[in-house]
Amino acid sequence: MPEAGQLLVEVALPAQDAVPAVDGCRFVTPRGEVVPLPVEEADLQETHRRLPARLALRALDEAFSVTPTGVVGTASSTGAWPRPTPPPGGPSAHTW
Repeated sequence: MPEAGQLLVEVALPAQDAVPAVDGCRFVTPRGEVVPLPVEEADLQETHRRLPARLALRALDEAFSVTPTGVVGTASSTGAWPRPTPPPGGPSAHTW
């Protein structure tokens, strides 16, 4: 539990398959249909890798936007996200 004057933000992240794998769509005129444009696997992994920092910064920004100046002296964040393939009998989450 944080001490008085501290702000603690905890973030639980989804697995990588929750990140949208479609970058956009395009219309194929000859066929008259819209086809999805897939995201490259490397880009998908990079997006998921950066997700903890982005969510933590967003949460802190939201918290500070509604907190009067001077109320919070220290801010910290912690989080966990599922491993892509948990080992048998091993922990099911990474922490940062």
